Amino acid sequence: LCFHSGLVIGPYYFEWNASELVIPRNPSSRLGFISLEIDRINLKDFKDNIREKIANFMVNWNATRQYANVGNNCQNFVEHLLSLLDIQCPYLNDKHGGAIGRYLHSLKKKGMSHFKLPLSQEFKDATRLSVDALKEDVFQPLRLPNDILEHTLLEFKKDQMYFSDHSTVDSFCNYILEVCPSVEMKFVEEWQLLKAFDRAFWMRQAALPGKQGDPLQDQCPFGNP
Repeated sequence: LCFHSGLVIGPYYFEWNASELVIPRNPSSRLGFISLEIDRINLKDFKDNIREKIANFMVNWNATRQYANVGNNCQNFVEHLLSLLDIQCPYLNDKHGGAIGRYLHSLKKKGMSHFKLPLSQEFKDATRLSVDALKEDVFQPLRLPNDILEHTLLEFKKDQMYFSDHSTVDSFCNYILEVCPSVEMKFVEEWQLLKAFDRAFWMRQAALPGKQGDPLQDQCPFGNP
């Protein structure tokens, strides 16, 4: 499982992927979203001007572009379309520095992004995260395979939290809620990403019931959607 990005404008959803064909469509409830409002567009302006501008952009993009994870991926497409519409996305501003901004920069760099939560020092301090806390309080009850635990701890030392399955998200969230009950309000972007990871794993469970790493019994902090 991994995430990629798209753009919703009015009733239309635009995305660029390995099919190498941008086709406007309605957003699907079958997809897991992190939904971020970037800007507002006047409906009359959309009908009179913007719709034709987007149509011309898509025709040119479909005719001249080839998909590549590095250099011409889903996030590159989103940023080109935002630039065309002269829309500034605050999450893409280097000065923003939030968890979602760092996640999107990683997505642009690699073309895909797995379940990795960017960790700021402020977040780690507030939630008392450490290698020992992860080993003893978060993951020990799950009895993770040694290779997965070692990879998770290695990623943590790189200031990102890797989640291998649904149970790891649940256990991590339950731990940080116990240590920092106001984490949802203090670290809004981190919590948004964690919820998106959780929803994606719920979708996998619905498609592949019984797969290892199902949610912790009655302990999913976000509930069953």
